[in-house]
Amino acid sequence: MLNPLSTVIGVKTDLSQSDIPAPPETGPSIQDNFYVNGDVPTQNKEYANMQVVADGNKNKTQTLWYKNQIDITKPFATSFYVYMAGSYDSTTGKANDIADGITFTMQSAGTGAIGNGGGSLGVYGTMNTSWNNFGGISHALSMEFDPYYNDDPAQYHGTDHDAIPNNPHHQHIAFVKNEDNVIISGASRKMIHNSVYDADANNDNFAYPYTNINDTAKWKKVIIQWTPDTSTGKGIISGNYDGHDIKPYTLDLSYLNANNNKVYWGFTGSTGEHSMLAAIAYTGIAQQPTIKKTVRNITNNETDFKQSTAAKKDDEIEYKISLNNSITNGLGDTWKGVTVKDTLPTGITPETSNLPSGISVNGNTVNVNVGDIPISNANKDITFKAKVSVNDNVNLDNIASAKGTNYPISSGSDVKSNEATVNISKIVVDSHPKLSIDNNVINKTYTDPSNTSTLVNNVLAGDNVVYNTSIKNSNPNAIFAGIFTYYFNIPNESNINSVKIDGKDVPATNTNQVQPYYYRITSLSNGDKQIALYQSDASIYNGDLTTHKIVVDTTISALMSKPVNTKHTIQYNDNNQVIQMYGSDTTVNPGPLGITLNPRDIKYVIRPSDKIDEIVDRSDEYNNAIPDLQVSDQRRDIASPAKITVSQKTPFTDSSNDQLPSVLRYYFDDGTYKVIDSNGIVIQTSAANNRLSSIYWSKDQGPKLLTNGTNFKVGNYKTTLTWTATDSL
Repeated sequence: MLNPLSTVIGVKTDLSQSDIPAPPETGPSIQDNFYVNGDVPTQNKEYANMQVVADGNKNKTQTLWYKNQIDITKPFATSFYVYMAGSYDSTTGKANDIADGITFTMQSAGTGAIGNGGGSLGVYGTMNTSWNNFGGISHALSMEFDPYYNDDPAQYHGTDHDAIPNNPHHQHIAFVKNEDNVIISGASRKMIHNSVYDADANNDNFAYPYTNINDTAKWKKVIIQWTPDTSTGKGIISGNYDGHDIKPYTLDLSYLNANNNKVYWGFTGSTGEHSMLAAIAYTGIAQQPTIKKTVRNITNNETDFKQSTAAKKDDEIEYKISLNNSITNGLGDTWKGVTVKDTLPTGITPETSNLPSGISVNGNTVNVNVGDIPISNANKDITFKAKVSVNDNVNLDNIASAKGTNYPISSGSDVKSNEATVNISKIVVDSHPKLSIDNNVINKTYTDPSNTSTLVNNVLAGDNVVYNTSIKNSNPNAIFAGIFTYYFNIPNESNINSVKIDGKDVPATNTNQVQPYYYRITSLSNGDKQIALYQSDASIYNGDLTTHKIVVDTTISALMSKPVNTKHTIQYNDNNQVIQMYGSDTTVNPGPLGITLNPRDIKYVIRPSDKIDEIVDRSDEYNNAIPDLQVSDQRRDIASPAKITVSQKTPFTDSSNDQLPSVLRYYFDDGTYKVIDSNGIVIQTSAANNRLSSIYWSKDQGPKLLTNGTNFKVGNYKTTLTWTATDSL
């Protein structure tokens, strides 16, 4: 749409062609289909079906005649939009300076016909004179759109001709024959208006006054119907203006003075002492097949075809060419041997594969052999695809053309479509690397069921722990330049077996050496080690879309002192900026200690009355909720059976090193017992894939003391029992 350029604040007091908005519909090209006479303002090339008739200047006259005549013995219909607007008179509150008006006219005078300006609207002759020859375009039938508020006696509305009583100065629409005039006062001739539509009476200011700079005048649609009756020699013209029916008007066909029943038709308009903005937008030309071109962006998932679409380089678009040979606006006959030619603009390349039948491509030109198109209200649609091949901020538009063996008749030109536009936005190339980092860690020695790709548990001394990293630059336009460093933490107990990139060994070094890669090991304050892999070849990853793999193979030399989070980090140079990016963390957790035993102390009290070979029970019996031997079996592998043994290496002795004559027996659940000696006895076993459990003694179970001698001395005697868990039987 054209944007208003007025700089006046408040009311609109100036007129500018740039105030005319875009027409509401596309249609055939005015320049290709009409002869234009008189004063021709500069046209807006963006809207080929729009003709500016008056651009705000005074004393201008213009006519437009369609290049091919119509046969008045055949019915036809046509449609168009009219636009009339002017500045606002703040005194009267009306657009009194909008003048003089436009017409739709049928005439037989020829393609250069033009009448007088001002109130004659470019079609009538000299008004208010005593000339017997009224002048103007002879044998012209006009539908006039007159917005001028005046009391001009030349605008005659007789009572026999649908008068506007007492208000001859109203805005109006009427049918007028050029020679149809009367003498009212003296010798002055006045035009007779028929089937008058009183715009004021209908509260319809069809010529729009700009009352404010933000106002936007509206296009008004007009439909013309011509219905001849050759049996009576009459013709009926009727119309509809912006939804209002205009009363039909009947005239003799002979009035039009047609040559072989053919007349020209078109538009006229003029200004005189006053000015206006006026334009015609044509949407349906009488007795002519039409061609319309639309486009949609398939890449953007557009489903509707439109006059324009937005796109970027490599987008796939689809054009639709709609041919119509309708009953009302057609030739009245089959449009024969139709071919279509559509040369796409540079930057849009037609696709050559899977072309529909009848379509061929030669360079950037698409040719379509359509064949015959019968009279029908339905469109004949042709679609083909193309790709955007240019990367720039540019609007690319073009038209398609069609012709048949029996049309066009006299102009010799093709029927041309509207412009279909592809608005292309330049793709700004992203020169920044797009890195993705994928990390995982595995314990090749032992796979715990709880381990994941980023977590290994139960790591023990001797385990082979391997760190795998994948780095990818997914932006082919990015330069991954300069030195990069890739580093992460490993347990302090790690020994490096090998470091590889894409299967190639990377050496360790403590100096800056000129080689593609090298690595260093440093000790961190938190007790971890850090391995840092350096790249010194700037071209290794430039625009490389393959995935590069880093593998660090280690062995755990001793039991780990703590868990380690690896914190994978890459640091690189991007357009002279140092960038850090992080991969997913991997965690290495130390394994358990295996089996731990925690026995409680045992006490016995021997009285002087105790006899030889008498069993002495423990003096401190505990609640069964507390184990007598607490067992924690955290072995990471319980595939093999296990056992617990107890042994007594030395006898009971006191501080004087005197021995207590006694023997310790261990009683089992079935009442049997074994003597606890220095070799040890087995007190519990576990089957394969089972864990050892804590031991609870009843009064009849567990260690009991057997007195074994006579030389008892009073004292406090002690010994040590050794409890041992073994991961085998």
